[in-house]
Amino acid sequence: MEAHLRQLSLGRRPEGAGDRQALAELQELALSWFMETQAPLILQNGALPPWFHGFITRKKTEQLLRDKALGSFLIRLSDRATGYILSYRGSDRCRHFVINQLRNRRYLISGDTQSHGTLAELVRHYQEVQFEPFGESLSAACPRMEDNDLYDAITLGLHQTNPSLEYPPEKASSPPASLEASPRNLSEEESKEVRRILGH
Repeated sequence: MEAHLRQLSLGRRPEGAGDRQALAELQELALSWFMETQAPLILQNGALPPWFHGFITRKKTEQLLRDKALGSFLIRLSDRATGYILSYRGSDRCRHFVINQLRNRRYLISGDTQSHGTLAELVRHYQEVQFEPFGESLSAACPRMEDNDLYDAITLGLHQTNPSLEYPPEKASSPPASLEASPRNLSEEESKEVRRILGH
């Protein structure tokens, strides 16, 4: 499934009804990919990290980051392909980088040579090391909006697994998944949190 999903992408922004349907189908496949292979790797104490925004468009991302401090950032699911985008507030504009997941499950920003075992490790690296040639690094996570559709999608899907669950803690406190982390079945509470973030 993962190989099939990686090939799915929209070459341009959707415009007509057919394109909107294609986008909806891509988002549904991306949600499945995320829930099955990614959520177990990034959940921290049952909660998604504050920098993860789920399905949010580039335009909405730029609106969120526009008035934030230099280096404010978020990671979102791509609205054009199955995968992640790292977006941050640069000195003159917002910058967006595709994050690839390698066959060995490590994460790599397109154009870079250093891979990272987790998205949290990738974030920590770019908080310490500058993006070249811009001379900028990541600072603080941009807070999630409460009405984020992606967040809600993940929470709803996880909640459907166990409707009696209560919302998980607001703040993650456990360390990120290890380098050898692999997908696992999400607990019902984790599923609820992920669906809440993703808006499904």
